[in-house]
Order: sequence, then C-alpha cells, then structure tokens
Amino acid sequence: MKKLGTLIKLSDGRVGRIVYNGLDGQGINLSRIPLSQEDKERLLNSCPLFDGLKQENWPEHLFPKVMLREKYNTSLECFNDFSVISE
Repeated sequence: MKKLGTLIKLSDGRVGRIVYNGLDGQGINLSRIPLSQEDKERLLNSCPLFDGLKQENWPEHLFPKVMLREKYNTSLECFNDFSVISE
C-alpha cells in the first residue's frame, strides 16, 4: 500500500495523488497538487470518500476520483494497472 500523497500514473495516462487508504483500496484525486502536512492529518482523521458525501470546507484536491482496485460497489472508476511516479 502506498502512502498518502504518492504521485500515481494510471494506465490511461492520467496522473493523480493518493488521498485515501482503506481496506477497500486506495483512492486518488486527479491532481498534481502536493499534500501539505495539514492535508495528510485531515485525511488520516476523516475521509470524504463515501459516494457523494462532501464535507464542508474540504479542498477539492482531497476528494478521491479514482480507486486503485477491482471494480465493485462504487461509482468511482477503478484501475489495477498503474505506476508510481514519486512517493
């Protein structure tokens, strides 16, 4: 499992950062914005992933748009094929 903030390149060429680590996979936002320490602490204490749940005052770059896992029980796109650009 890669750590929060790791920059990922998907098999279709899009790039994003890991903003969610969970038992159900890892979520990435399709943004290259680096995560600050405050962002990482916020993500470790809570998660905006629950299909459509938008928490007040959360920056858009912290919401997962894609999951790194098999497709099941989610409306998000899922990928198994990706590479790590930087951790």
